[in-house]
Amino acid sequence: MKRRVVITGLGAATPLGNSISETWEGICRGKSGIAGITKFDCTLFETRIAGELKGFDPTRYVNRKEVRRLDDFIIYALAASEMALADAGLTIGAAEAERTGVIIGSAIGGLATMEKEKEAISLGGPRKMSPFAIPPATCRSVPGRKGRSTAASPRAPRAPAPSGTPAESSPEATPIA
Repeated sequence: MKRRVVITGLGAATPLGNSISETWEGICRGKSGIAGITKFDCTLFETRIAGELKGFDPTRYVNRKEVRRLDDFIIYALAASEMALADAGLTIGAAEAERTGVIIGSAIGGLATMEKEKEAISLGGPRKMSPFAIPPATCRSVPGRKGRSTAASPRAPRAPAPSGTPAESSPEATPIA
């Protein structure tokens, strides 16, 4: 039996805007989200432009401690999934928890964390690498965090779905983001 997926809510944190409405408005106006790089010193690189998020407040979605610990891609994914849940009007109670899973598409993530840890190793050796470096750099951490924050059952599927690959869940689970 083929399972069908129904998209009930949308969320987006993009270079065009920090919500679905801002992003859609930017698309309709033909706006470009590309601008000069501000997140790091790019003077040694030929390319000095990128599609960075502008005016994004991470503390709307995670606490200040997590902002320091988590890679930006995780915060962006958590923000977009929170927006999608709000847009859908979906709340997960005890009755839905056992049948609710989390599948989030991401091709790669954690590049800023990997770069920071590579630099620490280069400057101070392997002992300078943070023991907390790997979890914030993996795609798997996003659905796990989202599942915990929404009360989805720990037994329900929580998995990253690589971009361009159809996400499959168990027949009992309903993906939420």
